[in-house]
Amino acid sequence: MLSALAGEPTDADIELAILLDAAERGDVSAQMHVGDRYAAGLGVVADLRMALEWWARAALQGHADAMTRVADHVAAGHGVAQDPAKALVLWQRAAAAGNAAACYRLARAAFEGFGQPTNVATGLRWLRQAADLGHPEAALELGRRLAAGDGVAKNPSEAFNYVRTAAKELCPPAMVELARYYAEGVGTEPDLCNAYIWAELAARCGEPSGTNLAARLTKLLPFWSRARAAREAQSRARQLGIP
Repeated sequence: MLSALAGEPTDADIELAILLDAAERGDVSAQMHVGDRYAAGLGVVADLRMALEWWARAALQGHADAMTRVADHVAAGHGVAQDPAKALVLWQRAAAAGNAAACYRLARAAFEGFGQPTNVATGLRWLRQAADLGHPEAALELGRRLAAGDGVAKNPSEAFNYVRTAAKELCPPAMVELARYYAEGVGTEPDLCNAYIWAELAARCGEPSGTNLAARLTKLLPFWSRARAAREAQSRARQLGIP
């Protein structure tokens, strides 16, 4: 495994040896890092089963992200036998520890009837919990449901707030949705300048629908408003770290 076997150890070899030693001693963070290395083949031969073994060790110590990763693979049958019931248990344990991704997985499982009967009310409960914990995809989906009244009371202003939160977390589809809300006045006053800004930010993130929407909005804005919106989009892109 280590290049040290073929000669003088490199700094990378030494770093990996220290990491492995810490992981063997029960350091949860080290176990996660070793799992990540096996998953990506960084300094070791890529081996998903070994990655899962190290993540499982961390999961057994209560690491919520480790539980979620193992559950994701168990749910899909990647590197391990597929077991929906086991995946649900692991997601539930991780969700109880405040893991937003696990809450979102439970929401999708409830909506889709994965390992259980379909239950929209349960899905919405988990979806809201995931969104409130900062999961951008959950916030976007909840916002869309609130805007449309899909399984929940229609609430445009709450929809706008959730979608805006997701957009600020650099979720490109949420940026496009927020641009549309600004353009159509969903949960807020119509504002074509802000609509253009968020569509342009989505476009800069490589979202094709953002590019198309920005182009359409450009035709609706007067020249000076368009120039001001373009400058503001550039400024916000710098603030958010978007190229």
